[in-house]
Amino acid sequence: SGMPNERARMTAVVEPPISATETSDRTATQPLRRPYRRRGRRGATAAWNAVAMLVAIVLGFPIFWMLITSVKTSGDLNQLVPQFWPHHFTWDSFRGVLTDPIFRDDLLNSLIITLTTVVISLVIGFLGALAIARFRFAGRHAFIVAVLLVQMIPLTALTIPMSLLLDGEHLKNTLPGVILAYLMFTMPFTVWTLRTFIA
Repeated sequence: SGMPNERARMTAVVEPPISATETSDRTATQPLRRPYRRRGRRGATAAWNAVAMLVAIVLGFPIFWMLITSVKTSGDLNQLVPQFWPHHFTWDSFRGVLTDPIFRDDLLNSLIITLTTVVISLVIGFLGALAIARFRFAGRHAFIVAVLLVQMIPLTALTIPMSLLLDGEHLKNTLPGVILAYLMFTMPFTVWTLRTFIA
């Protein structure tokens, strides 16, 4: 007599399954908020794109003006009203610069100074960074602190002592003197930067 009562209780507790039409009706009655969120995101994206375009125009206008000015004639340059697009294109400015022997000598000196400074900085800086990162020796921490302190000194504070040092060694206004001056500035930074990659 007890078994039928328990079965009746169990069937009474179990809820009937929800049909597909009921689930569709429930989802239809729920508020749809996703399209509004998508519209808000699209509006924010469009606003940020407009701001980025405005910043790009402001930052790129000096480059555009420089390039346009380089191909203008003397008459267009001397006008009071600025011309955003030249009426007559000319390459005389580029011809004058490239055929000038002083410009070619300065360009050659710049290449020699730059390449020599980069090669020496990488070779010596790599060896110094390798020694600091992989080996333990006396004065290692003091050397690291010294390299860090050199980076904190303003470059203008080193100009006069460096000029006097190069003048005393008769290296002023020479290519080796300029290379040494650049190495004084780039060597600590190179050691400190390469140390983080090697460690």
